[in-house]
Amino acid sequence: METDSSSSDDESNSIDWGNLGENLSGGAFDALLECYFPGENIDTNGDHIMDNKLSDATVALAYTEKDYDVISETVARLKLADMKNDRSISGFSIEDRDLTNLEYTLGSASDAVETLKTEGVVRFGNILSSAACEALLHDINEKLTVKMSKSEVVQEQEQEEKVKEFGFIHSRAHRWDMYLRNEGIYNEALAHMLNMKQENSDQQGTLRSFFEELFGKNANESKFHEFSSIVCDPGAACQPIHPDTSYTDVAPQYTVFLALQDIDEEMGRTIFLPGTNTEAVHEEYDKHAKSNKYSSTEKERFLAQQKYRQGLLKKGDVAIMDSRTLHCGSENRKSRRVLLYFTLRNPLYSGPVFPEGSKLESLDISLGNFQ
Repeated sequence: METDSSSSDDESNSIDWGNLGENLSGGAFDALLECYFPGENIDTNGDHIMDNKLSDATVALAYTEKDYDVISETVARLKLADMKNDRSISGFSIEDRDLTNLEYTLGSASDAVETLKTEGVVRFGNILSSAACEALLHDINEKLTVKMSKSEVVQEQEQEEKVKEFGFIHSRAHRWDMYLRNEGIYNEALAHMLNMKQENSDQQGTLRSFFEELFGKNANESKFHEFSSIVCDPGAACQPIHPDTSYTDVAPQYTVFLALQDIDEEMGRTIFLPGTNTEAVHEEYDKHAKSNKYSSTEKERFLAQQKYRQGLLKKGDVAIMDSRTLHCGSENRKSRRVLLYFTLRNPLYSGPVFPEGSKLESLDISLGNFQ
C-alpha cells in the first residue's frame, strides 16, 4: 500500500498511549513521544501540549528488554493496520441505509466466481453441520474466557515469550480477533469445508470447486493468510466502512466467514457494499477516507451511491469476500456473535506482499493440505 503523507498523524492517533505509558519505562515512553511529536510533549489521551519540551538527555535513556517488546508489537500492529486498512469512513449510520439481505449464490462454480468478481461477495449455505458449528462455538467461547481471565503475571510472561494470540480489529471495545490452531475440531472443520467429498452435506465440494474455479490449476498453492475468529459482544459499536486491502488489478486475498450460529440484525452482523471492489470506487473512497478536505455532505453522497447487503447468515453458512470490498461490522445490541474465518492468498496475484494477517506465526498451510 502506498504511504499517504498524513499517515504519521493517522498512526499517532491510533496508538493506545495510555497502555504504552503503563507498560514502558519513563525514559522509553518519553523517547517514543519524541519520535512521534518532536519538540513537544503529549498527554496519554493524545492531546498536544506545546510546552515542557523533552531534553536530549531524556531521549538518550536506554530501553529495557520489555520496552523493546512493547514498542515492536505496537509498530507491527500499526504497520498491519496501515496495510490491511488505515483508510476508513466513520461517523455515518449504517442503520439509515437501505439494507437488503445477502442472498444465497446459486448456479455453478463458474457462475459464483463471476458473481464474486463483480459483486465482491458471495454466500453459500449449509457448508458445515450444525453439530460441528456448535462444537466450534463452544470451544471458541471457552478459549476466550480462559485467555481473558489470565492474571497480569501470566499475560506479562506470554508477552515476554512473544506469544501473539490476538489480532488487530476495528472498534476493539467488545470485539476480539482471536487466532485459531489447525488442530482438533478446527482441522476437522477445515478438512470438511475444503475437501471435495463432504459426507452428510447438501453442498458436497462447494468451496473446493469454487476455489479451483477461482484459482485454476494453482488452487493448491493458495496459502492461508489468516485463520482466526471474530467475537463480537453487546456494546460493540459499528465499525467504520473499510476494505481489508487497497485496490489492485487482481484481488490479493479472499476471506471466508463461517457463521457458527444464526445471525440476526441485532447481533453486529457484517454489512457488505457489493460492487465496491473496483478501481473507480477505491479512488473515490480514498478521497474521503484519507482527507479532511471533503465535507460530510460529499461523504454522504458517496455512501448514498452504494448498495448495502447485511450478512444474516444461518448456522453453517459462509460468506466469501474479495479483500478489496468495502464492509463493516455493525453495532451489537443483543448477544454475542462468533465467526470462524480464514483468508486465502490469491496465487494469481503478483503485487506487493502484504504483512502477515491474523494467524499464529507457526501456522503454515495451504489449500493443498485439504484434498
